[in-house]
Amino acid sequence: MKTNRIDIRSLFMMLLALLAWALGSAAQAAPRVPGPLVDTAWLAARQTEAGIAIIDVRDDPANFDRQLTDKEKADPKSPIVGHIPGARLLDWKLVRETREVDGVKLDKMVLTADAFEKLMRQLGVGNDQAVVIVSNGKDSNSVTMATRVYWMLKYYGHDNMALLDGGLKKWLAESRPVAFDKPAIAPSQFTAGKPRSELLASLADVEKAVSAKSAQLIDGRTADYYVGQNMTSDVKGKGHLPGARMLAHKDLVDEKTGTFLSKGEDLPQYIRVATSYLQLVAAGLMRLNPPVVSAVHGFAAGGGGMGLVCSSDFVVAAESAKFLAGATRVAMVPDAGVSVTLTQLVGLRRATEILMLNPVITAPEAKAMGLITRVVPDDRLNDEALALARELALGAPAALANTKRLLWSGIGQGVEAVMPEENHTQAVLSGMADAREGLTAVIEKRAPRFVGK
Repeated sequence: MKTNRIDIRSLFMMLLALLAWALGSAAQAAPRVPGPLVDTAWLAARQTEAGIAIIDVRDDPANFDRQLTDKEKADPKSPIVGHIPGARLLDWKLVRETREVDGVKLDKMVLTADAFEKLMRQLGVGNDQAVVIVSNGKDSNSVTMATRVYWMLKYYGHDNMALLDGGLKKWLAESRPVAFDKPAIAPSQFTAGKPRSELLASLADVEKAVSAKSAQLIDGRTADYYVGQNMTSDVKGKGHLPGARMLAHKDLVDEKTGTFLSKGEDLPQYIRVATSYLQLVAAGLMRLNPPVVSAVHGFAAGGGGMGLVCSSDFVVAAESAKFLAGATRVAMVPDAGVSVTLTQLVGLRRATEILMLNPVITAPEAKAMGLITRVVPDDRLNDEALALARELALGAPAALANTKRLLWSGIGQGVEAVMPEENHTQAVLSGMADAREGLTAVIEKRAPRFVGK
């Protein structure tokens, strides 16, 4: 009878070969991302590893592989060009699709599983890879493109991915290597997983949330879209869903660095949101067809006081009313278009004094300089303001509306042109130590100690 004998030496060699294969596979395995965000140092240390796929998503694909001209290099507003070495270009227009649902043409829809699978294969992304998604970091709009790709990967079952905090902008600011080539991409065999339905709200889900108030709706657009001042061509109506709260994408990102705000940066975010609302109200008062009559009692200070006064057509103030610009007192700049409207009302020299020295202006003084229309006894304020409004209501609506339009046309354009710069400057200054010191000094009723930082 023959027996099978085990060759110990052969078995040992087989085990060694198996171990070598396992170690080689481990060396090629994708690293695990530490969370939804990775910083530039993390990516720089791993960018050449075979297990990492870097996706550069942008709406200006022509800038992916070109360099700036000499003229552009001297212009601070030049586009961000080039890419992180090894990155694969993803044109933003390929991330969403148009399709028909119940006979209605809908734009910017989520890609189907087949379409998403095809897109990832064209980018050479494999299911076993760690994916790092890079925006150009120029502004919050570019960041939303990257977050959309992040969400789609998660929706179709891929979890080992992260956003590069600060994107290409931060990478370049740190003088890290940049490429201008068109890297060759080997197609992959990416397979889209079963859609995670819990990550996508259906129309029925939204209707239920609105009617039953069963969930909090968040509107990620900026304030001008939220309140209906602007709308995109693919949206059929202005405004927002009932009950939705605004959390604008630009209030989550530091537009100077392209990075997401940290927990300790809530003051700049609050200032940005408040400034946006004030700007919308001020611009809205000027755009309204009917004349606007404002009644002022107490203290009209800052953008919420002085700004609305300057944006009104008629201002009736109580004798005890006072006016104060106040922004520079707390190391900030005027908002709500005051730098334009106040100057038009009282002149450049007087406006400079009011905005930089922050005098407290009495109602009679305000009337004398042209800041307000009338001064009335305190106990007659509401009656006088209503009487003026009723008098205006008897006039010819079209004539009044067009007269207002002509009066505000030049001024209004100047206001809207300066508002973005106001918003940006407020956000920058609110992150400085002087702004915090100014607010603290007001609360503590003492003189501020500014240090220029």
